[in-house]
Amino acid sequence: MKIQDSQLELSGQQVLALERLKELAMQRRCFGELAINLWHHRFRCDLHSCINALSQETDNRLSEALYLMLDLARQGIKSNQYLGDEFAEGLIERWELHD
Repeated sequence: MKIQDSQLELSGQQVLALERLKELAMQRRCFGELAINLWHHRFRCDLHSCINALSQETDNRLSEALYLMLDLARQGIKSNQYLGDEFAEGLIERWELHD
């Protein structure tokens, strides 16, 4: 999968990891907040809750997704570029993250 407005392409494994994160972002506020925070800094997130939830996961997809998202952020790539604008906007609505 090619990242919007970027030369980078995600592997199948990375896409699967992000799919797991997207599932949790719709179920748990902390992951929704994290995804939106990596789109725009004006949205706050509870990283501590994300890390606690990570320790309860039985597979590695979530940790792979979190490390990937942080690495992409380090490169200046915003989360909406790989999660999709529609998904990001849906998270804002779902968790009422308006300014």
